[in-house]
Amino acid sequence: MDSLKPRAEQVLTEQVQLLFSNALAANIAAIGIALLCTVVLWGKADHQALVIWFATLTTSALIRLGLLHCYHRLRNTVSVEKWANWYILATLLVGIIWSLFCLFLYRSDDLFVFYFVIMVTITVITTSVLVLSVIKRAFIAYNLPPATALVISLLATGSIDAQLLAAGISLYFVLIAVTGINLNQRIIQSLKLQLNNQQLISKLKDEIQQRQSVQQALEAAKEAAEKANKYKSEFLANMSHEIRTPMNAIIGMSHLALKSNLTPKQQDYVEKIHLSGQHLLGVINDILDFSKIEAGKLEIEKTNFSLKQVTDTLTTILSDTIREKGLELHLDIDPALTTPLSGDPLRLGQILINLSNNAIKFTEQGRINIRAQLQEQLEDSLLVHFEVQDSGIGMSEAQQQKLFS
Repeated sequence: MDSLKPRAEQVLTEQVQLLFSNALAANIAAIGIALLCTVVLWGKADHQALVIWFATLTTSALIRLGLLHCYHRLRNTVSVEKWANWYILATLLVGIIWSLFCLFLYRSDDLFVFYFVIMVTITVITTSVLVLSVIKRAFIAYNLPPATALVISLLATGSIDAQLLAAGISLYFVLIAVTGINLNQRIIQSLKLQLNNQQLISKLKDEIQQRQSVQQALEAAKEAAEKANKYKSEFLANMSHEIRTPMNAIIGMSHLALKSNLTPKQQDYVEKIHLSGQHLLGVINDILDFSKIEAGKLEIEKTNFSLKQVTDTLTTILSDTIREKGLELHLDIDPALTTPLSGDPLRLGQILINLSNNAIKFTEQGRINIRAQLQEQLEDSLLVHFEVQDSGIGMSEAQQQKLFS
């Protein structure tokens, strides 16, 4: 969180902005009060002194207004410390000129002038708390000269009442100073909190943008992977179709050759070619099905077929392997399943071939049992239980759970 703490320069920049934002109204008000004081005291004080004081105060206020104009135009070309120091010096000048106003206390015996000067000085100092407490040095530079001059002027009269009044006003000025300092601390804390929130919001926006960028990159990568997978599936499907066409020709031709007059040796060769072609065609069909599954296009066919035809094909494909390993193959088909069925004979045969080949692979001696039992018969469907049993090494529970993955 240290990286989110605002720097002193950032806080000072906000303080100066607040100070200059109040400058226009404050200086216009100062000129107005000076004009009011001149009018009120015109017949009770030296005219020349009043005019000089009013002109001097107005000039100092115009200097601060000119500084405000330069700040708006050249804000980024000068350091914020210089803007603060220049405004504090201009404020000190105004405070010194207001202190000269207190000289009328001991130059006139008129009680109205006496109390009017006290009231105006206290009002000027009090209202400055709201305007200048943004920067403590500006607040002190503005208030210290008139407050000091007012107290000294009261003490210089030599009157006990005036001296008691000076003591009370001094205590009031101390309270005003404490109020201004406390307000300054609150303003600085508020500015730090505001800057901290701005930095936090900026950081959160950056993190959101980064996450959105990562999300977009992930979506692009996902889309590219899906396209690549689609192209792969299409390639497999196209290749399996291209390969299956000549394989069907090989199987068909070998089937015709087996019906011709062949020598026993030729008969054996062609039978092996025929069986190997059928097996290879099954592998090609598996590849085609796999590509269809990945592409989400695998459809289960529904055609009329005979279960005996499926088991005959199964026996033909497995017979050589069964014979080579010296095993027995036993089929147990429910008589109720001899009627024509409707479904997908190709994939039913693939499942039985895969399970049977696995049984043969892990069986050294004994027999392979393939069973089909009718479990339930409804009006338009049958529930059939197929089972492949072997006398091999068997499978653990963990292997059984992964069998159909």
